[in-house]
Amino acid sequence: MKLTPNDAVAVYSARQCSLHAIGDAFESVKQSAMHTDPPPDADRLLTIQKSVQPKECLPKVSRLVIVVPDRWLSVSQHSMGSLVPPSLLPMAALSYAVETTFSPPETLLFTYQQTVLVDKQAHLTVLACSIDWADQLRVPFQGWAETMFILSVSQWLGMKAHSPRLVGAYCQRNALQVYQPKNNTRHKTRRLWGVLILLSAFVNGLAGAYWIGLQHRSDHALILRDTYRQTQDAWLGFQQIDDFSSAVLVLLKSLPNSVRLMWVKGDASSMAFQMTVSEQELDRLLPYWQQQYPEWQWKVSSLRSALSVSNQQEVMDVSVSVSQRH
Repeated sequence: MKLTPNDAVAVYSARQCSLHAIGDAFESVKQSAMHTDPPPDADRLLTIQKSVQPKECLPKVSRLVIVVPDRWLSVSQHSMGSLVPPSLLPMAALSYAVETTFSPPETLLFTYQQTVLVDKQAHLTVLACSIDWADQLRVPFQGWAETMFILSVSQWLGMKAHSPRLVGAYCQRNALQVYQPKNNTRHKTRRLWGVLILLSAFVNGLAGAYWIGLQHRSDHALILRDTYRQTQDAWLGFQQIDDFSSAVLVLLKSLPNSVRLMWVKGDASSMAFQMTVSEQELDRLLPYWQQQYPEWQWKVSSLRSALSVSNQQEVMDVSVSVSQRH
């Protein structure tokens, strides 16, 4: 094995970890892709890492690419109703990574790829792992490699070429890394994060509503598709939100778990949303909202009633419109 002074590749598999020069790693990565074993536990990982001891016999390198099986990472796929703007992609990917791993955003490394489909739709792939897991993968190479990047097997095999220059540029863009907002966009990022949390809650509620409505899923599926597109349009339109819109979003984020939010849309002067709620819960929420925001006009319409599958309680779909008094 001959390594360049600047670059090397460490390839993890279910049985071993091997070191290669960048141009010689492809076959080893292909072999790693053939194994579908789940992530190893701490003892098994330590055994795998004993197969490589670079600090004892090899000169230091400035850059090391660590390639791991896809099964060792959290990989999620998401169909997007429309293209996500590049400025919002990191936040969107991070929100999906948080939702998939059930981990706080500050504890994650992640990367993403958006693929453009027909009719301006998109497909988003998100890979993530915890910082602790990444640190364990780096243990054998601490003090030997100055900079380390982590890629999945599928990412390495998807590269069109494997020269040191191209691999270095690819890693800078696509390796797993922590979220790093730009200083001049942090304020806007915090506001958008709240909207993305609302979108995540909506997606979870949407899945629950679809499960309840399986007996009429043909008609309901069309409603869900249109609802999803409307909500994504609303999400993209919330890049700049005023005090009124912010207050409504805070109100919706505080809804109890027994209330299922179906969709939300609006502009600077009025907003509307639909939710599934019991009559008793609505009788409690509406007076409270009116007391909290007496300067708003409220319009509530009941659309239909049904029996909740979870608790056999009668619930109804309610449309609520809110606007500021002039």
